[in-house]
Amino acid sequence: MASPPLTNREYAYVRIVGDSGDHSIITTELGIDPTNAWNKGDPNPKNGRTREFTSWQLESGLNDTHAIEEHLVELFRIFE
Repeated sequence: MASPPLTNREYAYVRIVGDSGDHSIITTELGIDPTNAWNKGDPNPKNGRTREFTSWQLESGLNDTHAIEEHLVELFRIFE
């Protein structure tokens, strides 16, 4: 049986996914660099498998000890 986490963990991020396309288009349109992004067909460095979809993700930048409200406020601030 898994142990419960030692602390409450909260986080938020914005993720845009699609069946095809280049994630750099999202970066260009938003003018914001992603925290993590890949294109469909790219190799996954964790397991070597081919990515099955395109993904663009932006994390709040706060660690997981911050309240969810703080994560959301930070994401909204970034998008302003």
